Amino acid sequence: KNTSTEAEVIEKIKLAYQDYYLGQHTEKGYTFQNALDKMFGTGVATATGPDSNGIYTVSVNGKTYEYNVLNGSITEAMNWETILANAKKHPEQPEEITDIGIDIYGNSVNLGKWIYELNETDKTIKTGNHSVYPAQPGYNGNIVDGKIEGEIPQFIIRNGDKYTLTSLNMAFSGKTQLTQAPIIPNTVTDMTSAFFNTSIAQAPRIPDSVINMQGTFGNCVLLTQISTIPNSVTNLNYIFQNCTLLEELPTIPSSVTDMMAAFAGCTSLTGNLVINASNVTNYSYCLYNAATNEESSLVVSGLSPQLDDIIATKGTNSHITKGNQ
Repeated sequence: KNTSTEAEVIEKIKLAYQDYYLGQHTEKGYTFQNALDKMFGTGVATATGPDSNGIYTVSVNGKTYEYNVLNGSITEAMNWETILANAKKHPEQPEEITDIGIDIYGNSVNLGKWIYELNETDKTIKTGNHSVYPAQPGYNGNIVDGKIEGEIPQFIIRNGDKYTLTSLNMAFSGKTQLTQAPIIPNTVTDMTSAFFNTSIAQAPRIPDSVINMQGTFGNCVLLTQISTIPNSVTNLNYIFQNCTLLEELPTIPSSVTDMMAAFAGCTSLTGNLVINASNVTNYSYCLYNAATNEESSLVVSGLSPQLDDIIATKGTNSHITKGNQ
């Protein structure tokens, strides 16, 4: 019989998340649920989420606990119903913009610094203006000391209706002064070209909600550190194209189906690349001109049935070999 006090249960939940986030297990598919099983015993605690408010729910012995999980920290969930009901415009927001933006911490966002589209049907937010050519990036504010001003708006309220951010399509594309990526809300599913051609050296944590990462870090020539790719992602088309300083890659999960030119032009790749994608339907130019530096030596292995075909996309000067399964 589990005799833990509520305080002990809460502490165990937080420790389990730290084990999941900070441990080396994530590269091998280790999940928050695995960490909970390890901490409480199999089947005692279950994690679901995030929901539309970015909240994870953990159930332990029939009791439910709600948490916000942001870049390695886990806190008791904010009362979003109250926050959104009392939300007000940012004091520096232009008067003509009447929408109200709320960030991951429940604070107001100056929407004068953002370009976005609201979908009336499913009440979602997409950053940028994609009705013009060329499309306009989502963030329209200044870059100060390598960072954006404020945070990304996770919610926008218009005429009493709540809209939820799901797409960061081109959010910061072309912002070459951006060196530090902001926290990505847990409601985002699409990160197409989100950081394309920026100067970030370290990629942000990718939420488990993300599905599309087409071109997310393309042309980020200063990128050297990247985070785990969650098992929700299906599209890695051009994700790291021309990231010339990038040396190590995360495990490619079984969920991925598109890897076209994913690592093309990543000349510095070395070490091990594990590809577990179980049904890749598009892998053209995946490793083209990758690992071409004289000191590079990339070993590709994994469970993907298309592994040999993917390796065959390398260039003639690529230092790429197949490893043991």
